Amino acid sequence: MAAMKGTQSPCPPTCEEPVCPRRLSLGLCCMASKAASAAMQAILRRLESSNDFDIIIFPEADILTKPAEEWPIVECLIAFASTGFPLEKCREYCRLQNPRCINDIDAQAILCSRVEVYRTLEEANVPCPDHVIVDHPSIPEGSLDFVENENFIVYKGHKIDKPFVEKPEDGDRHDIWIYYPGSIGGGAKKLFRKVKNQSSEFDPQQNTIRRDGTYIYEPFLPTQGTDIKVYTVGAGYVHAEARKAPTVDGKVNRSKDGKEVRYPVVLTTGEKLMAALIVKAFRQNICGFDILRTDGGSLVCDVNGWSFVKGNQKYYNDCATLIRKHFLDQEFGAENVNTSTTMILEAPADEKLHITYSPLEEQDYAMRESRVNRTPERLRSVIVIMRHGDRRPKEKMKFKTKQASILAAFDGLPDGTGEVKLTSLEDLQNLRSRFEKVAETLREELQAVEESDNPDEDKKQSLKEELQDIELLVPVLSMRDRFSGLERKVQLKATKWKESSDGTKQVAQVQVVAKWGGELTVNGLAQAQELGSRLRHDLYPNDPTGLLRLHSSFRHDFKIYSSLEGRCQITAGAFTKGFLDLDGDIIPILVSLVTRDRYSQTLLDEPVPKVLRDQVKKKIENLMLSYQDMSEIFDQSCPTGHQGLREAAYRIGSPLQKLHTIRYDALEYIQEIAAAKDRTFAEMSQHNSSDAEATKADDSDQAASYEDCGDDAVPLGVPVGPGVQIPEDLTDACKRKWLHLRRKEHRWRKLFDSFVIDNGNGEGKGKDECISYNTTKIPDLWDNLYYDMVTHRHYLGARACKKAEQLVSSLHPLNEWVCLSEYGISQEEKIDIGVDVTWRLVGKILNDLEFMIEDDVGSIEKDGKRADSDDNVPRSLSGVSAGSNGRRKTGMPGMGIRSPGEDGPASPQSDPPALSSPMGASRKGAWAEMGSSDNLGDRSTSPMKREDHGLLPPPSSAPAVLSPPLAEASKGFDRGVTPPSDSQPARPRFAKLSSTTKLTPDVRDQLKQAMRDSSDWHPRLDREVTKMTDLKHTRVVRSRVYVTSASTMHSLFNILRHASGEQELVKGLDNTTDLNYLTHLVFRCYEQDEGSDQISQTQLDDSLSPRSRARQAAQARYRVEVSMSPGVQVYKNSRHVQWPKGSELKESTCKVAPLQIIGESLDLAWLEQFLSGAVKEYGPRNDDDDEQEDAGAKSDG
Repeated sequence: MAAMKGTQSPCPPTCEEPVCPRRLSLGLCCMASKAASAAMQAILRRLESSNDFDIIIFPEADILTKPAEEWPIVECLIAFASTGFPLEKCREYCRLQNPRCINDIDAQAILCSRVEVYRTLEEANVPCPDHVIVDHPSIPEGSLDFVENENFIVYKGHKIDKPFVEKPEDGDRHDIWIYYPGSIGGGAKKLFRKVKNQSSEFDPQQNTIRRDGTYIYEPFLPTQGTDIKVYTVGAGYVHAEARKAPTVDGKVNRSKDGKEVRYPVVLTTGEKLMAALIVKAFRQNICGFDILRTDGGSLVCDVNGWSFVKGNQKYYNDCATLIRKHFLDQEFGAENVNTSTTMILEAPADEKLHITYSPLEEQDYAMRESRVNRTPERLRSVIVIMRHGDRRPKEKMKFKTKQASILAAFDGLPDGTGEVKLTSLEDLQNLRSRFEKVAETLREELQAVEESDNPDEDKKQSLKEELQDIELLVPVLSMRDRFSGLERKVQLKATKWKESSDGTKQVAQVQVVAKWGGELTVNGLAQAQELGSRLRHDLYPNDPTGLLRLHSSFRHDFKIYSSLEGRCQITAGAFTKGFLDLDGDIIPILVSLVTRDRYSQTLLDEPVPKVLRDQVKKKIENLMLSYQDMSEIFDQSCPTGHQGLREAAYRIGSPLQKLHTIRYDALEYIQEIAAAKDRTFAEMSQHNSSDAEATKADDSDQAASYEDCGDDAVPLGVPVGPGVQIPEDLTDACKRKWLHLRRKEHRWRKLFDSFVIDNGNGEGKGKDECISYNTTKIPDLWDNLYYDMVTHRHYLGARACKKAEQLVSSLHPLNEWVCLSEYGISQEEKIDIGVDVTWRLVGKILNDLEFMIEDDVGSIEKDGKRADSDDNVPRSLSGVSAGSNGRRKTGMPGMGIRSPGEDGPASPQSDPPALSSPMGASRKGAWAEMGSSDNLGDRSTSPMKREDHGLLPPPSSAPAVLSPPLAEASKGFDRGVTPPSDSQPARPRFAKLSSTTKLTPDVRDQLKQAMRDSSDWHPRLDREVTKMTDLKHTRVVRSRVYVTSASTMHSLFNILRHASGEQELVKGLDNTTDLNYLTHLVFRCYEQDEGSDQISQTQLDDSLSPRSRARQAAQARYRVEVSMSPGVQVYKNSRHVQWPKGSELKESTCKVAPLQIIGESLDLAWLEQFLSGAVKEYGPRNDDDDEQEDAGAKSDG
C-alpha cells in the first residue's frame, strides 16, 4: 500500500493547531491513473496539509488481484469506479468494513447504465431529454414495434425525427452517434473519447442505426454549440464550465498549455437545484453531469459519477475544505470539532497558483460606506443600470427599390407584413448576394440604354441612381470589423403595395434602411472591464471574493442583462469579465453569461413614443432656430429649474447664431482633415512609390482597391455609404493613418450635408439668412467630434486639432441642452417620457430590491398566521390598473399596479398561478424575471427561521453561522452514506433514491417546470426543496446588472430627478448634465441584522390586512442606498471639469467618474411608493406608431 504521511501545512494561517482529537485514516481506492491525476493529487495535498488524516492509497495491483478482505482497513474512504475497476469487490469491502464514504459505493452501479441513469433522473424529477429505450435483440424479426426510415424512427408509436442521438446503454461506451435526415444529405456524426485534438468525425455513408444491443434515442437539441459540464461537492456547492460541443466540428479547442478550452458559466437556481437533486438521488457528493441549455429549457443529458474540475486552484481549495468537513462532522460531530469553512485548505507553497481575483486594498474603496446610526446590517441586493461604453459614431443610409429579388424577402411571411429586419451574418450575406446580382443586372440595362440610338435620359438617370445606391450598400454588408456584425442591420420597409390575383396584398416597393457603426472602441472596452473590477470591490466590501464563487454556491444570485444593441452587448461582456475576474475572450463570456433575449429587449430597448417625441422635437427645433438668447426665456428653454441645463443655456446664448458659428467651424475642420489626408498621402508617396501609384486615384476622391483597403470603398464626394475600411492586419502606420483620415473626411462630409439646409438660390446660396439646420443632427455632430478628440488626435495633426478644439466650445453646451431636452422640456414631459421608456425596468428594479420580502410574507393568511400553502403574494406593482387614479388611463398590458398602501386582493388578471410564464398575459408579464434566482430558503417555522425573518421573537440562542461563501455549501452534503452507529440501525443499502416521489403530482410538475424553463426561481417551492436537499435557508445576495443606451438612462434619471413631488427622493442630480458613456446608477438594499422586531405596533397601519401589515413590518427592516456616476468625464489634476476646454478633451483626461451617493438611506417602503406612484400616475402609452422605423430609433449617444 502507498501512504501519504501528514505534514505541517504550508499555509499556517489556516491550519496552525490540530482541530480534531485524533487523525483519521483516509483511503483512496481507485485505478492508478485516477489516483495519480493532477486534480486528485491537488486535493490530497490539501487534505494532507490539514493534519487531520493519514492518507492511504490502495495500490492498483491489490485492488485487482487481492480479495477485499486483504485490502487496507480505513475509517474514511474515497472510492469510485472507472474502466477496469472491480466495483463489486469494492461493494463487498464496504459491507465488511463500513468506512465512511464520500460517495455511496452501491449507488455507483446505477451510473454504469444510461438507462438506469435516465430512470433515476425521472424519479428525482430532474428534467432530461425526451427519449425512447430500444432493446433491439428483444424485438422479433419483422415486428412493427420498431420502424426505421431515412428521416425518422418509430418505436411502439413514439416517433423521433432526425437529427436524433443514439446512445449505448453501457455508460462506459462513448461511441455516441448523431444521425441526420436524408433530406439534407444524411450521414452521421460519430463521437468518441478525445484523441489528441479530435472528439468526433462525420461519416456521410452511415445512415442506418445500430441494432446490436440496447440503445437510447433522443432528439438532437441545439445548444448554440456549447456543452455545460457541472461538478458538485455536496448538494450546496456547484462549479460549471462550458466547452465547445463535440458535435460542432469535432475539433477540440486547446489553450497554449494544451488544456481543453473551457469557459465559466453561472448556473440558474433551477440548474443548481438539479445538481442538489442529483447528489441526493445518486448519493454521490462529488459528482459530474452534463447540462444542455436549449430553447425548451435546461436538461440533464448524462451523469458521470466522480468528476473533478481540472486546473482550478480555487475549486481545489473549496473541494478539499468541504471533504474535510464532511468526514470530521461524521466522525466527531459538528459540535465537538472545529470544521468551520473559514478554514480554507489552500495550495502548498510550491504549487503553481492561478490567481482568480486581485488583492483587495483599502485604497480600492472609491465608494464610502454609508455612515448612519443603524444596527448592524447585511447586503441583500445590488442593482446596477449602466450605459454602454465609448463607441464609434453611428451611420445610416436610405433608398427605395422595386427589384423583385429584394421584394422576395417578404415571400412566405404572413399577409400584410410591412417590415423585415435583417441582423444575422447569414441574412446580411444573403442580402449582399442579392444586391450584387441586382447591380449586375442594372449595369447591363444601363449599358443597353446608353448604346441605344435614342437613349431615354430619364430612365438612364434612374438606373444610375439606383445602381449607385446599391453599390454603396454592398460595402456596408461586407464590413469585416470584429464587432461590426453586432451593430450592422438592414430594414426592408414596404412603402407600396399591389393586389395579387387571389386578392392578397403583395409588396411592390420597399425602402432599404441600413445602419452601421457604433462599435465599441478599444478604450471603451478597457473602461468597461475596469469598471466591472472596480464595482466588484466597491459594492461588495465585505465579500469581494465570495462573488467570484457565485457559480459554485447559492449565496450569490447574479445576472446581467443587455439591450439588443451590439455596443451594449459587448459592454456587458467586458464588464462581466472584470466583474467576475474572468480570463479569455469577450465573445464566449458574452454568449455564456449575458442575457440578451426578447425579455431583455422589453426592459431595455423601449423607444420613446412617436407622438411625444415629435412634439418635443418640434419645440427643440423652434427654440434652436431662433436668435433669442435662451437664458432670457428660461420658462421655455429650462422650465424645470435644472441648474446644469440652465448653465448650458447661458453658454449657448443665441442658438441660431451659435449654429452659424458651428457651421463655419465644422466646414473649416473638414477642410483641415482633407489637408491632413493629402499631407499623409504625400508622405506615403515618398517612402513607398508602389503604394502611391496604387492609390493615386485618391486625387479624384476615388477609393483604394479592395487589396489595399480591405473592402470596396466609397467615393468620398458622395455623402452616403460606410467610407473606406481599414484592414485589421495593416502594419503600415502611414497608410493606416491615411485610410483613417479618408474615412473621417467621408463621415464628416456626409454628416455636414445632412445637417446644413441651404434654401438659397443664386447669390443667396450659402448666406446665413438662407440657411436652416436639421437640429436632430446636433448630437451626431458631437459624437463625431468627441470621437476624434478622444481617439484620433494623433491622426489629425496640430492644425486640425486646433480647429476641432475651437468647435468643442461652441458645440458642447448645445449638445448638452439638446440631449437633455430630447426626453422632455417641461417637467410633465420628462416624467411622461421617462415612465413610457422605463416602466418595465422600474418594476423590475423594485422586484429585484424586494425579492426577499416575499419570503417574509409569502404565506401569511388573513388571520396573520403563516399558512402551509404557498400562496403567491403580488408585489407592489401588481394590483390596480395603471392610471386608474391618474390623469391618463392607458393600462399596462399584462400587469397591474397596486399602490403601496392599498389593501384587497388583486384582480384575476393580475394574480395568476405562481409559476405562470413571465412573458405571458400574467400580472408579472412586465416584472417577472427570466432566468434569475431567488434563494432556496427554509420555509419552516423553526427558531432559526423566525430569527431570519424577524416575524417572531428570536430564540435565546442560535447556532453559529458559518462565514460565506462556503458555509451554505457545506449544508448540502448527502449524509445517506454515513455508516450505522451503535444506537442507530443500519440504513438499507438500496433505500429509495428520490425524495421527490413523495411530492404531489402538482408540485412535481411545478418543480420540474421551474428547473426546465429560464424563469426566476419561485419561493413557493423552497420548503419542498429544503426537505429534499437538506439545504438550509441562506440570505442570498441578488445582483442584477442592466446595460442599456442613453435614452433609458436619461429617462430613468428624469423620473428620479423630477417625479419627487412634495418630498425629494435623491440629491445631487441638479447639476448633472452629461450622462456620458458608462454612466451608471446603483441601488443597494440592506437588511438589519438586529432589532428587526423592534418596530412598534403603532407604526403599522391598522386598516391593512394581516398580510399587508406583515409586509409593512418586513419592509421596515430594509433601507436602500442610491448612488450614481455620470460615466466618462474629463479630469484635470484629479478634479472633475464639467465644461472642459477643447484642449482638455483627450483620452488621457477621460476617466470613469467614481460613484457618489445621491440617496443616503431611503426606506424601502418609501422608494417603492415613489417609483410605483410615478408609474401609476403617468402609466405607459399604447402608441401604435412606435413600431415605425424612426419611432424605434433610440438616441443612445
